[in-house]
Amino acid sequence: MKIGVIGTGNIGGTLARKLSAAGHDVRVANSRGLEGVRAFADEIGATAVDTRGAVEGADVIVISIPFPAVAELPKDLFDTVAQDVPVHRHRQLLSRFARPTDSGD
Repeated sequence: MKIGVIGTGNIGGTLARKLSAAGHDVRVANSRGLEGVRAFADEIGATAVDTRGAVEGADVIVISIPFPAVAELPKDLFDTVAQDVPVHRHRQLLSRFARPTDSGD
């Protein structure tokens, strides 16, 4: 399964690590950019990408960043994501009809 993880803190990093260890194709992105996430990605056997790379072609997308930072994601980030791709933010599954910035905590 292709899984994009945006955010590599305690929650996102742990999920990415476990999912990669389970054999999934994990792509990770964070606020420090491609070079800022590369060492972590290499350590866990994932691919370092930017936020667009995390969502492109993903079967599942995990957003694990502080809620205010969601508003800083590109407004069109999910425009090309298929309708059936789950977008999960922490304990909340986001509707494909609601932008992550509209969902609240």
